Amino acid sequence: MFGSTFARFKQLAFSFDRMRKVMRDAPVEDLVAHSPIYMDGDVPPVPQPRPADRLEHLEVRDLTFSHPDSGRGIEGVSLSLECGTFTVVTGRIGSGKTTFLRALLGLLHKDRGQILWNGKLINENLPMGLPEEGVDLDTAIRAAVLEEDLGDLDDGLDTMIGPKGLRLSGGQMQRTAAARMFAGTGVVRL
Repeated sequence: MFGSTFARFKQLAFSFDRMRKVMRDAPVEDLVAHSPIYMDGDVPPVPQPRPADRLEHLEVRDLTFSHPDSGRGIEGVSLSLECGTFTVVTGRIGSGKTTFLRALLGLLHKDRGQILWNGKLINENLPMGLPEEGVDLDTAIRAAVLEEDLGDLDDGLDTMIGPKGLRLSGGQMQRTAAARMFAGTGVVRL
């Protein structure tokens, strides 16, 4: 019984530590503050924050990318997507679906074209069109455990990752996607 109690105590300490990090600027008393519990009846509405930089409209103009080794790729792709719509990208094997999505996400350096997030031109991969002053890239990179990977790249954040993301491993691509998510959601208050 002692071992079980000790293990639960350690789990509780770990949980408190994580909550303290999440609530970094909040008073410590808020961690144990009493609040209503809704066991029966209607739960009060929870206000849903709507960030000013939330994607409402994505526009792609003349997006073009050619793989250097084969010359194949995508040419002049243009589209306009509204928030809340459902879009399917279809085509034969090798027609450029994955190339298009990777170029759209910034994982491939486009040959030409523009990507606009709510009418603003996207130039950086990680922020994905969010205003730079509202994005804490350093914290997002740290939260995604991407710091060491950036140190290994020749030009850090400015490194072109090359066709098919050849400069990045699968894990590095996933950590880059996580950093992008953290930068866009503000969930980087660790």
